[in-house]
Amino acid sequence: MTAKRSFPVVISGIILCCSFFPTSHSAFRRAGNVSVAGCDFAAAFEPSSSTADPDNQKIAPVLTPAELQQLQLLDVEITSVRQVDGQDPGQTPVNPEIPAITAAHVKVDGVIGGTIQFELLLPDEWNGRFAMGDGGFVGRVSNFIRDSVNRGYATSGTDTGHQSRSRITAAWALDNLAAHVNYGHLAIHRTALASEAIVSEYYGRSSVFSYFYGCSTGEGQALIEAQRYPDDFDGIISAAPVVQHTGLAAARLYNAQIIFPDPNQLTAPIITKQELVRHA
Repeated sequence: MTAKRSFPVVISGIILCCSFFPTSHSAFRRAGNVSVAGCDFAAAFEPSSSTADPDNQKIAPVLTPAELQQLQLLDVEITSVRQVDGQDPGQTPVNPEIPAITAAHVKVDGVIGGTIQFELLLPDEWNGRFAMGDGGFVGRVSNFIRDSVNRGYATSGTDTGHQSRSRITAAWALDNLAAHVNYGHLAIHRTALASEAIVSEYYGRSSVFSYFYGCSTGEGQALIEAQRYPDDFDGIISAAPVVQHTGLAAARLYNAQIIFPDPNQLTAPIITKQELVRHA
């Protein structure tokens, strides 16, 4: 893998537009680690047209799925490796807005440290780059940029070390210090390291560039990556930032008290939907 900067360049503020974010990977090389708040992330994952990029090629694997299944990594268990020729009929996307997977790839499932579950998609024609992304309180293996495998990216997702039926509640965190640590910073870091190690063995070379995209609470994961583990990724996109959960929860309670001033009457808000639309 290309040596990464020892510190990230963090760029925040929703006034920034997508055109600022470097879409060519030669620009990433000049910028170092970049974190952008409030930008559409899709453009950053478009293939570069620059002929100067050494990774502007299609790379075939050097291992078979059966050989990859036998790979031994410290504190990492590979539980499943299988070839998927296009759409995986057994996969239900966490986010229905994520486009379907159409590229042929190998799907790797595994567990890190006995608790952090992850999925890694390895395209049959690799572009030399690695990407992952997340958001919400997770609770099951998810990857907001899973469809990047269609454009040749090796891409992974994780449940961040806990299981939950809802991405928007955090009952799993009650009296669970290990889950706090995994979700707070460790799971993304360990998943990135394990994924990159598998990528390196499968293709016989390390990724040239690696990226992380986080949205909402995943934005917090993005910023933590930039602060704690700046060597994990070359580029970091931090969108729709939620970094102050205490203040956010207090604001939600305040808004609820204004809209429903009578705690005994929670079916009829004083501000109706029609009024909101009229004043929008």
